[in-house]
Amino acid sequence: FKTYDTGEKLPRKARQAERLFHNLQESTAIFYFLCAAAMALEKVDMIFLALAWLYVLSRTLQSVVHLTFNKLGPRMQLYMLSWIVILAFGIRLAFQIT
Repeated sequence: FKTYDTGEKLPRKARQAERLFHNLQESTAIFYFLCAAAMALEKVDMIFLALAWLYVLSRTLQSVVHLTFNKLGPRMQLYMLSWIVILAFGIRLAFQIT
């Protein structure tokens, strides 16, 4: 589970890096969309900027954990934090639009 073993004959670290790349793609498109929408609607303020940087920080730290000591607990907490930030960003943007 920790390295998502698909049966390929890649070294463990290479499989970890490959899985990390796929994990990073899961929420990044949503983040980009929300950022573009906030900018297009001219709704960017300090709270949006703080949420955006918190998302980037949580994903960066999650990547460091994944590629170094790879403990599931801290990695999952950082992953969930990034999704909570995306959710907060989206909800706040929705309320700003109305």
